[in-house]
Amino acid sequence: MVVDAVDHKCKYYDCDYEGALEAAQRLIRFRPSVPMPYRWRAAALGQLGRINEAQEALQEAIEVSLTNFYGYVRVRHPYMRPLRAHARRIVKSRGRAGVIWEL
Repeated sequence: MVVDAVDHKCKYYDCDYEGALEAAQRLIRFRPSVPMPYRWRAAALGQLGRINEAQEALQEAIEVSLTNFYGYVRVRHPYMRPLRAHARRIVKSRGRAGVIWEL
């Protein structure tokens, strides 16, 4: 089985949120200890308006790796700060899932 480690991101940036969700779930099944796809799954669920599921996905992301979650979502080092339009979609969808931050 071939699992593409960036497929979920590409689909998300293409606004294919269903595809991003499916790709993130595939990667989570293949490598459940990797924290990144949990956050992308939450973002895709938020864009799809599935708020309760997005909140649950964020909780799972925290449980898998609290350090990773806070490093990318709360602290955000300067090189990770969003500057482009697609980053605003991520902020908006994660906000729907209960993570509040500002650009």
